[in-house]
Amino acid sequence: MKKTNYRKIYESYYGPIPSDNTGRTYDIHHIDGNHNNNDPLNLKAVTVQEHYTEHYKRKDWYACSLIAFRMNLLPAEISKLNSELQKRRVTEGTHHLLKRPDGTSLASDKVRNGTHHLLSGKIQSDANKLRVKNGTHNFLSSDFAKERSKKLLENGQHTSQIKVCCIKCSKEVSINTLNQHLLSNRCK
Repeated sequence: MKKTNYRKIYESYYGPIPSDNTGRTYDIHHIDGNHNNNDPLNLKAVTVQEHYTEHYKRKDWYACSLIAFRMNLLPAEISKLNSELQKRRVTEGTHHLLKRPDGTSLASDKVRNGTHHLLSGKIQSDANKLRVKNGTHNFLSSDFAKERSKKLLENGQHTSQIKVCCIKCSKEVSINTLNQHLLSNRCK
């Protein structure tokens, strides 16, 4: 299945995607919630906060959790969103660990099809193969990890260099130290 670039569709119809006061480009929201409906009239440019709020109102916990990472929400808030998502999956009967009457589950289907992320060797999932090829897999050697960290530092993209504002005191801190900052007496 080919994924359509709805951002390009938006730009061809409305012009350049606006940016907020930090220079971050707006998200493109599908108004009717259908990501396959890329009609320009169904696309709307919104800030990341507006995008999060739209999906939160709809209780679209999956979209909220994805957006939350880009908003640098606290891990506890992201965990709450993911918990709501898993509860919904259990209620809908789509959770991967739920058993069917025959004793199978979505997880056992993935193992049988060779697409489970914990499988190794020839039947390892395409996603993990791609992560290894791109050098982003978390099980790669420590030498590779050191080299990757070095490149991230050089490009100013290392997590120690990413600054966020504390939601309590508005002090700018490294994303690495945000939780420590919130729990310390430095946060007023």
